[in-house]
Amino acid sequence: MTASWLYAAPTKMQLSIHLDRVHTSHRLRA
Repeated sequence: MTASWLYAAPTKMQLSIHLDRVHTSHRLRA
């Protein structure tokens, strides 16, 4: 459980970056 908690921080960061890229590409299409 501790290991997954430690892994959650970089995962959230990557997810945030991914969502930002998706949002940007949607903006470019529109």
